[in-house]
Parts: sequence; structure tokens; C-alpha cells
Amino acid sequence: MHSEVSAEAKQIVTGILSILEQSPGRTIEESLVKVEEGISLLLRRH
Repeated sequence: MHSEVSAEAKQIVTGILSILEQSPGRTIEESLVKVEEGISLLLRRH
């Protein structure tokens, strides 16, 4: 199944990754996994 992701949603994910000091993935799915991993890492640190 393939669904369209709005440009605004992509910008939001890219912005979150920037805050987490991560680069975007090749796909939105990869980027979302990086967001999840980055947030998990932050939570473990605090």
C-alpha cells in the first residue's frame, strides 16, 4: 500500500529530525523510525 505524504508532514518530520541531530531517511518510514529511535534515546538519557 502506498499513500501520499504531504509536503508539510515531510517538513515537520525533517524538523524533528534536525532537533534530534539526525538526517532524514530515504523514505518517510525510515525517517519516522529515526524519530522514534531519537526520542527513545532522549528518554533514556533523562
